[in-house]
Amino acid sequence: MVVSETDTTYDGDGNAILTVTKDRLPTSDTTTTGALDISLARISYVGDFFDSADRLVAEENVGTNGGSAWTLPSAPDSRDDSHLVTSYTYDAAAIRTAARSPRNRRQNTLRHAGPDH
Repeated sequence: MVVSETDTTYDGDGNAILTVTKDRLPTSDTTTTGALDISLARISYVGDFFDSADRLVAEENVGTNGGSAWTLPSAPDSRDDSHLVTSYTYDAAAIRTAARSPRNRRQNTLRHAGPDH
C-alpha cells in the first residue's frame, strides 16, 4: 500500500519546477495498490520559478488547489489566499538580498563580511 507519493518535474537545467505531493487519506481503502489519485489522497502542489542564471526567483504553493489539478504557469500567479507566492531578489554578485513572503512582507538578507573583506 502506498502511503505517500511525491512526483517532481524538472526543467532542462535540472531545476525542480513542480512538486506534487500525494498523502493517502485516512478514510481510503487500504487494500488499493498502485499510484495515489484524488479519490485516495490529498494532493498538493508547489511550483518553483528560476531565472536564466538558474536562481530561484519565486515559489508558489497552491496547496490542494481546491481539489482540482494544477498546471504550472509560465510565471507565478499574483499573491492571494489561494496562491502563496514567495519571491526572491539578487544583487549583481548573484547573492540573494531579499525575500518577499506570501503576505507580501519583505525580509532582507544580511551578509557578513568575513575577515578577508
